[in-house]
Amino acid sequence: VVVVGYGTQKKVNLTGAVGIASGERLDNRAISSAAEGLQGVIPNLNVTVRNGDPSVKPTINVRGFNSINGGSPLILVDGVPMDINTINPEDIKSVSVLKDASAGAVYGARAAFGVILIETKKAQAGKIRVSVGNQVSMSTSIFNSEPETDPYQFVLAQNIAVSRNSVTPLWDADYVAGTKAYSENPATARQWANFGGTLRFYGNNNYLKDLLSDNSPTIQHELSVSGGSDKAKLYASLGYLNKDGYLRVGNDAYKRYNVLMKGEFKANNWLSLDEKIVLNSQYSDKAHDYSTDVSVNNITRANPMQPIRFPDLEFYLTPGDRDRFSPYIGQYFTGLNALPYLEKGGRTTFSTIDLWLTQGITLSPLKGLKIRGEFSINSYTRIYQDMQSKVEQLNVNITGPMVTLGYSADDWIETGNTNNKYAVLNAYAEYEASGLGNHSLSIMGGVNQENGYYRLVSAKNRGLISPTLNDIGATIGSQTATGNQSEVALLGMFYRINYDFKKRYLLELNGRYDGSSRFPKASRYGFFPSFSAGWRFSEEKFMQGTQSGIDNIK
Repeated sequence: VVVVGYGTQKKVNLTGAVGIASGERLDNRAISSAAEGLQGVIPNLNVTVRNGDPSVKPTINVRGFNSINGGSPLILVDGVPMDINTINPEDIKSVSVLKDASAGAVYGARAAFGVILIETKKAQAGKIRVSVGNQVSMSTSIFNSEPETDPYQFVLAQNIAVSRNSVTPLWDADYVAGTKAYSENPATARQWANFGGTLRFYGNNNYLKDLLSDNSPTIQHELSVSGGSDKAKLYASLGYLNKDGYLRVGNDAYKRYNVLMKGEFKANNWLSLDEKIVLNSQYSDKAHDYSTDVSVNNITRANPMQPIRFPDLEFYLTPGDRDRFSPYIGQYFTGLNALPYLEKGGRTTFSTIDLWLTQGITLSPLKGLKIRGEFSINSYTRIYQDMQSKVEQLNVNITGPMVTLGYSADDWIETGNTNNKYAVLNAYAEYEASGLGNHSLSIMGGVNQENGYYRLVSAKNRGLISPTLNDIGATIGSQTATGNQSEVALLGMFYRINYDFKKRYLLELNGRYDGSSRFPKASRYGFFPSFSAGWRFSEEKFMQGTQSGIDNIK
């Protein structure tokens, strides 16, 4: 049985393009999100993890990009839109990916880039079952291009490269000689020299080693309880994730908390009720992004001779001047150097609380007829703070002003609060006809109503009193405040008709009359029909001799 739009179907009767994965594919894997766990699991579902920042969501698309603006699939968890990256992978029972128009037409315009349907685990009748899981894993960063650590080879390679369009080498004869001496004998060769009032470094700065750690730990804990009788059964789970980034200085920190509670109650033979509570919470703390030039993602641009820290030398310009420059020893140089910003710069933090409450009802008044209704309400809160502080760094030219602020000439703190409300109503009926002989017929129809309210308030103040006070009130500069709010409403009426003859010839009709408040009244609604047909020729007489090895070809 496969989860499809507003219901289930037998896999052998599917005619649309649907990819399927069970929750077992995600169990006991060292993944920080469900999206990571689906990478490489379902054909044509493309999941890209962009970098090692644990708070950055992987990008997802179905069957590649088919728009100049990209396009992401509609993701529904138990019938409501939810962020796949915030749910606990251990709570997933199954994943269905609707890849084509015939499979996703019941979701209308929002299915243009595919649909991902996630079903979470349910309670099972019987004795109380308790499951406890703990996992500690380590991951390491991977570079597609390994940075050159030999300064002499680096200088030669760049000079050869620029010689094709310039007569002036990028690195002069002094750099070539200095790096060559260090490369041949790093133990005795000089690493620093004063060249016209500018400090030059000829050695290997070990920038990669100082910036990135060898591995990043991930800690996960899960607890689930399930059980009950045929009349009443419950399922509850708790999840915790703690994942660090890959930095040695100013490392990223990410935490996720998950709560899922489900109850199913059968009142009689034709009426049953179900309730669900979902609570997903996140917390992220990472270094403020000052500039792409000093981003960890540009680490390969830093050359091995780039000065990182002010050196401890006998003298700098002339003998006897060490006392003049000694206060700068150990401080960071400016340039393509992320370390001063990571160690002394500001932080970007956010915390979210995503709460879903769902009440469902199922009626079976007649044989073959099932009526399903569910109402969900969501409250989402996000508190965000970003702080940029001034970071003092040093110039390599020590004859003029020594201290510079690099990319941090302006200091400020910004805070924002997002408060969203969302409501989803799904009501549909499905009838499966019986007593038709070689014919099978099922009809489904229903309505979907969604309403959302979004509100954002933010403030930004400049002039920090101290870089150690990360409070928006601890400022003395200009102050600005912004905010916005919006509402959206969606209404859709949908249907699906399935017919087959002798389990061989299959036909499916889907459609949705979809409306959105985002469009003008004159063009607010659209009709999105589809059909698909299939032929199970494995059921034909001429294939009977192959059924021992081939059970289904469609």
